[in-house]
Amino acid sequence: MACTDDTSLRVVVSGIAKKRVRRCGMGIIEEDDLGRFFRDDGCKVSGVRLVIDANRRGKSRGFGFVDFEDLESLDLALKLQHKEAKGLADKDGKLRTESAHAATDEGRTRQPQLSDGRNQRRNWNEHLPFMRPGSTNLFGR
Repeated sequence: MACTDDTSLRVVVSGIAKKRVRRCGMGIIEEDDLGRFFRDDGCKVSGVRLVIDANRRGKSRGFGFVDFEDLESLDLALKLQHKEAKGLADKDGKLRTESAHAATDEGRTRQPQLSDGRNQRRNWNEHLPFMRPGSTNLFGR
């Protein structure tokens, strides 16, 4: 089940077991289980997305996102904080839920600034002879 781009009716669920996910057809069984966890308590779920770690051969990263159809479902989901979820949760057996917040552009703007700094250092190394390996510096050493 795909999540929407609107984060106003979304929760972040953590405490999910970090294990290899089971796939069935085009879906992930743990996503179906997570959606069922909330539906069983009366929530109207519109989408579920479990975050998978591609570097660890398809293992869950231990958290996911759940979207709801209405505000009442969101409020009910937030009240399920620390509810037991056998087979889905990690070693303590409980899932944690909190409201999701939209990502900011702050993290995206920082990377070009770092790249600019690397380029500036590279330019200094090309133009300043005392910075080159094997060359003598200003003090004649």
